[in-house]
This record gives sequence, C-alpha cells and structure tokens, in this order.
Amino acid sequence: VNLNLSLDGHTGTVNALAFSPDGTKLASASSDKTVRLWNPAVGELLHSLAGYHQSAVTSVAFSPDGTMLVSGDREDRTLRFWDISTGQLVQTRNKYRQAVETIAWSPHGLASAGGKTVRIWHPTQDVKPSIFRGHESVVTAVAWSPDGTTLVSGARDTKTLRFWNASTGDLIQTRNRYRQAVEAIAWSPHGLASAGGLTVRIWHPTQDVKPAIFRGHTNRVYSVAWHPDGDMLASGSADSRVILWDTDGNILATMYEHTGAVHAVAWSPDGQKVASAGAGGQVLVWSVSAVIGAAPAASVFTPPIAPTEAALHPNYPNPFNPETWIPYQLATPAEVSLSIYAADGRLVRTLQLGHQPAGAYLSRGRAAYWDGRNAQGEPVASGVYFYTLKAGEFAATRKMLIRK
Repeated sequence: VNLNLSLDGHTGTVNALAFSPDGTKLASASSDKTVRLWNPAVGELLHSLAGYHQSAVTSVAFSPDGTMLVSGDREDRTLRFWDISTGQLVQTRNKYRQAVETIAWSPHGLASAGGKTVRIWHPTQDVKPSIFRGHESVVTAVAWSPDGTTLVSGARDTKTLRFWNASTGDLIQTRNRYRQAVEAIAWSPHGLASAGGLTVRIWHPTQDVKPAIFRGHTNRVYSVAWHPDGDMLASGSADSRVILWDTDGNILATMYEHTGAVHAVAWSPDGQKVASAGAGGQVLVWSVSAVIGAAPAASVFTPPIAPTEAALHPNYPNPFNPETWIPYQLATPAEVSLSIYAADGRLVRTLQLGHQPAGAYLSRGRAAYWDGRNAQGEPVASGVYFYTLKAGEFAATRKMLIRK
C-alpha cells in the first residue's frame, strides 16, 4: 500500500468522503462548513463549495449518474444539491427538523438519517419526504441493500440495526446484538458491515445470526467501506489507523500516516484506491494495488448473498472517451449479452458475456466493458448511444454519451 496523495485545504475535521461513480472526482465534507471536490488522480482542487452551509458538514454523496452532489449538515439541518461540473448550488432542502448525520444515494433513492428518523427524498423534486420512525435515539448510519428493496439504519444509543422495506417504510426486522453505538454501515452482496466500539462486524443481511467480529483497532471505529468486488473491507478509527481486511477478518494492510482520528474511508469504483480522512482536515489517497489479489474469495457468508432482482446500472464514466464500464446485477444465473445501439436504432456492437452466476457485477473487474468500437473494430463517433442488457427473461436499456 502506497500513499499517493495528501489533499490539503480543510481546516476542520473531515467527516465524510465519496468517490463519483466514474472515479474521476472525490468529495470531502468537513467541520469547517465546506465541501471540496478533488481530482483524486493528481490531487487538484476542482471546487470549494463554501459560504452556504452554516455548520459542520456531516455527509456527502454523489447522484448515481455522477452529475450531482448532495451534502448535509448538523446544525442548520439542510440538504444542499450541487452541480459538480460548475460547483454551483442547485437547490436546498430544509424540511429537516434534526441534524443530518448521514446520506446514502443509490439508483433506488436518496436516504438520509438524523434525529430518530430515516427519510427518503425525491432526488429532483422538493416534495415532502417519506419518514421511517422507530429508533429511540439519534440515527447515525444508513445504507441501501444492493437490490434497493431494503434500507438498514443504525443508532447511537440504542445500539440496534433496523431493516426497513424501502417502498413502504415497514420495519422488517431489528438486530440488537450490538454492545456499542453504530457509527457506520456498508452493504455489499457478500454481507453487511457495521462499525462501532473497537470492532467491525459482518452481518448476514437476511438472517438474524451471530455476526462475524473483526478485531484489530484499539479505539472507536468510525467508518467502514467495502471494496467494489466485496472481497475486502476498509475501516477507519480514532486510533489514527486505516485497516484493510479480507472477509475472514485477517488484516491485509495497516496505514499509519494519519495524525488523528480517521472519520471516513471510501473505495474508488475501480477498487485500486482508498481515500481516508479525519482530524485536522487530512485527506489521504492510497494506492492499494499491492493487496489486490491478496484477499481470498469472500467467505464470511458463502455463497455471496445474491441480489433479489436483476438490474442494469448507469455506465461509468459517462460521458466517456474512449472506454466505459457497464455495471449490472443478476438475481439468478443467466446467459448475458449487451447490445449497443446508435441513436437511430442501428446495432453497433453486441458483447456476449456468456453464462453468469447470480451476483453483483459492479466494479471494473466484473462489469461489462466496451472499448468504444463497433463490430468492425473501428472507433465510433461522438454522440448518444443506447445499451441493452439481456439476461434470461430480463432486459433493460440505458443511455450513454461518447464525447471526443
């Protein structure tokens, strides 16, 4: 593991990090009341989103298509939406009565946690959110299931995980095996990870069985994030360390360069970098290629928990030149093909992906790949294209843009 970059500029604790879906931008949210947008490849500051939040910014998340950023704060209780290409504030939502502790934005919706509630917002319309009630203390963490049907939330004092039907708001189940406050949650097809106390815990997403417990930190664990393939985990702690784990709980690497508590960790979409941040405004970007392949196949819960429905996700990067990755997920094994069409409906290329087992094909190592060439091997022109995934009886189409 090598330290690639130290991104300097924040003057307060960095509370949250997020990579854009295409990995070309990194957002950091700080107690200095600002959000910063970086180019994580070279460390360039792209935008400083300052002068709007009136208190510590606690959370940040990119829209699934990578064009928007949402940030939330603790005291003025607002969600702010930003155009990431210009750094301009697009809109503000201030229907919250409590501090915004965390945000999770997925293709299935925009969720936030604060006070004793979880809220689901319409991503583009300023309408009243759906409110999920049931926690008895401050909700500090929220995460979407890979198939988008379930939300899980964690609280600080009652030490519980609550699972919600994302469409109806009905409480599905409660897990109360925790002895510590829940600080963060991350969900992958291989399991549900939570941070709290001195440990990281891996839960079975559908069965209330005893979680696997990863021990190695010596102070409170504040953050946790899965590798895109779900075969590694990163955690950050008040002990100033970032630890990379395999799914058996073995420590693959430990990063010591932070000078204070680590409050946030995030994996790049291609799985080659980890960003970490925390006290003193430190934002560090690490190359983890040396440990890629060192982790065994996920085995905490074997086989991996398959998505409950098939889905086709937005490609990344988008716009792109000259190549792009197209993520998808399968609920059942199927023969998979991807067809690419020009705007006039003309077939440009068909990629035969073969027979694929059920699972999430989200990272660059697993998603479908298109090199921007037609069936004859010629680069295609700039413009709008459509891609259609067929997997058994499932079919879905999305739009993408080549810009040269």
